[in-house]
Amino acid sequence: HEIKQEASYTTLNCRGEEEMVADVYNPCAECPRNCCKGLKFLKLSPAEYQRVYEPYRGQFDIQQQGKVYELTMHKGLSCPHLGDLDLCTMYETRPYECRLFPYTVNRMYRFGPIVLFSYHGRAGCPRKEDGLFPSRKTARHLVYSLARETYGPHKLYWVCYEGIVYRVISRGIRALHLRRVLSFFRR
Repeated sequence: HEIKQEASYTTLNCRGEEEMVADVYNPCAECPRNCCKGLKFLKLSPAEYQRVYEPYRGQFDIQQQGKVYELTMHKGLSCPHLGDLDLCTMYETRPYECRLFPYTVNRMYRFGPIVLFSYHGRAGCPRKEDGLFPSRKTARHLVYSLARETYGPHKLYWVCYEGIVYRVISRGIRALHLRRVLSFFRR
């Protein structure tokens, strides 16, 4: 039950030049939901934002969480890279979080020299159980790549799948941060 799309795409190569890519496998190609139509909370590195979305900045709301850009399309607008057939026009060079789907980056904490990224697989993708998307191991690697591209290679990164371990870590970090704040006021 493998789905192969027979479309060709115009995509940007590493030099920013347009080139045609044919028969690229896209597991979302025949899905009627098309998550790119209501794009929310897409997390990007500064380089991804400048390369992919800065020319379209009037089409979305943007927030920054540390160095990470978070984009939400204005109501009624789709991702500007969604083509005529509701297919991604830059599928092969899409941002890390698009590659992650149906996983998504949830939170980022910066604690001294350590940057904690968490991700989860709670996205409401109707095909996520089909085995067509990244494994949890591949998703973890993509989140590390996003972290390195965002904060540079010289930081310490901790990437974890959101669950019990993540909740313990995040509560511990918040407790340590609270202790630091309280000790500052006790002086």
